[in-house]
Amino acid sequence: MTVQPYVMEKIRASFDFIDADGDHVITEDDHILQGKRVAAALGHPEGSAEERRIIDAYLRIWKELHLPMDTDGDGKVDMDEFIAATSKLSEDPAMAERLIGNLTDSFFAIADRDGDGGIDPAEYAAFMAGHAPGMPSAEVAEAFRHLDIDGDGQITREELHRANVEYFTSNDPTVPGSWAFGRPTAAA
Repeated sequence: MTVQPYVMEKIRASFDFIDADGDHVITEDDHILQGKRVAAALGHPEGSAEERRIIDAYLRIWKELHLPMDTDGDGKVDMDEFIAATSKLSEDPAMAERLIGNLTDSFFAIADRDGDGGIDPAEYAAFMAGHAPGMPSAEVAEAFRHLDIDGDGQITREELHRANVEYFTSNDPTVPGSWAFGRPTAAA
């Protein structure tokens, strides 16, 4: 199965977000940097237990999801390795559900600051300020509206999971998951 062009575009965009230091490879250091940025954006002081918890969550993502993509064993995931591994998600729905479920659990635990079982607009905006810096606040708010599928003012774990699966598997720019990293290019 060939990965559809729009899915490929989203895979490439997600690589750029994960490559936090912009050196064109994904490493453990990128995950530490992302964890620190997200913790700061969520209002957790540097060196705090909450910052450590968030960094540890990002390091689990590195070890469990991204490091296994490193096929040449150099401790880095380049764009080609990332595309090869991530494009399989659109070909294997069961693998997508499993891997993305783990990713969703990590992100949800980080973003749901108050632990009420939902991510409200302020929590989402703070999370995205660290996770996807540079995304305009109006775009973050619009993305929230798309990801909050039932319109109740909170993104549930199920809504976040669906969005993450759609982001990596759907070729349809109108599905909510196409907004996971901001305005879909095809919808601009």
